Amino acid sequence: MKVRPIAIITIATYILLYAARLMSADTTVVPDGRIDIDVKGGPENLQFTVVEASKDTAAKNGPKGSLVIWEFGAKEGEWTQINLKIKSNVACNARLRLKSKYTKDDPVWMLYDMVEVKGAQVSNSDFEEQPVKTNGWIMEQQVQDKGAQWVKDPKTAKNGNGCVMVWHNGPATYGNLSIPADTVVEVSVWVRKPSKEIIDAAMTAK
Repeated sequence: MKVRPIAIITIATYILLYAARLMSADTTVVPDGRIDIDVKGGPENLQFTVVEASKDTAAKNGPKGSLVIWEFGAKEGEWTQINLKIKSNVACNARLRLKSKYTKDDPVWMLYDMVEVKGAQVSNSDFEEQPVKTNGWIMEQQVQDKGAQWVKDPKTAKNGNGCVMVWHNGPATYGNLSIPADTVVEVSVWVRKPSKEIIDAAMTAK
């Protein structure tokens, strides 16, 4: 039985399309940087809306409307400012969680500095003081000896003397971000990837 050329071409086309889909799935890159804004125990009808995310960043709701996941890239040795505008349908106290992309126990470290929220107040937003509960910050450690770090080094910080070094399971969390109802709130932060030297120094100094 002879196979018609058109049948061969059709089969080959399907094979190429399938291979392209597999390659596309395998090469999907998750950005290193991530910030979560969420509310624990808030009203059932609470819904965050992403109004606008700055260039080269992406923001979306999580499984619930009370969570916004903001993802972005970062450069080693160079600070970059990123911005996000959101609003809530009801007034709430949210958490601002500076972290990185998901990894279980192998940290992808990130540096953050100069957090600003237009429409809400953030204490110790420039990290000139050590972040602690009394100034609104919790330096989390979900994996032993791999918690969030305060880096006190004017050569590393974007401005002043301090910044924070964090990862997914060692975030720096500001737990009292007061967001009014139906009002656009703009979050601005500077982000940078730390060098190995910065990571080693921060972990030695803890």
